[in-house]
Amino acid sequence: MSNVTHYTYNNDKQVVSKTSPRQGVTSYAYANGLPIRVTDPEGVVYTLGYDAASRLTSITDADNNTTTLTYDGVDRLTSVTNPLGHRVSMTYNSRNNLLTFTDANGNITQRTYDGNGNLISQINALGQQTRYEYDAEERLIRVIDAGSAVTQLGYDASGRLISITNPLGQTQTLEYDAADNLLKRVDAFGKRVMSLNYDELNNLTEVSDALANRSTFDYDALSRLVQSTDPVEAATQFRYDDINRLVESVDA
Repeated sequence: MSNVTHYTYNNDKQVVSKTSPRQGVTSYAYANGLPIRVTDPEGVVYTLGYDAASRLTSITDADNNTTTLTYDGVDRLTSVTNPLGHRVSMTYNSRNNLLTFTDANGNITQRTYDGNGNLISQINALGQQTRYEYDAEERLIRVIDAGSAVTQLGYDASGRLISITNPLGQTQTLEYDAADNLLKRVDAFGKRVMSLNYDELNNLTEVSDALANRSTFDYDALSRLVQSTDPVEAATQFRYDDINRLVESVDA
């Protein structure tokens, strides 16, 4: 029997319901363009609150348990507190790079960056440092962990990642087509671990792994995905309305 999932929308192209024979109905309500209420298939209602800047500040369940979120003056998330009062917090530098993350137990992860905003080190709560090095083009070329083990990355003249060498000296290679689409990954022993194919519009049409497990993807004239087939040949079909909104997915 087919498993058909239906989607409905409001005039603002926002999803208002998702109906699945297996999972039931999930519904969404909006105000001022923002989702304010989600009702799950069990009828549990989650209410979402916002501040004057339209930033999500609270999520409250049917039992009035609330998760709160706070932001700084430039809209960066600075803390999340769950209904039990457990809080995580974040700080940033002037480039909006994450500097510190403090978990609910007070453990701090620290990051540092170079003058171009590239991450150059991360120190976890145990004081273990991972370092990152870049080439003149600001491409990541080396990762050095707390035990001094080195992972190296190589690039071609077009800046595409073509090799990853692990601390044991084993190199995985990557190959691309003229449109920069990834075609295959080959492990250190010359075994193809992933292959990908594309159509003339660069839509991904096929993925296969080292065990010849194959997934395929079909598209319509508008490059919309209309069918996907997994390695056991189970197909899912997708249908759209006249303004390209997904309205139905069917699992065969």
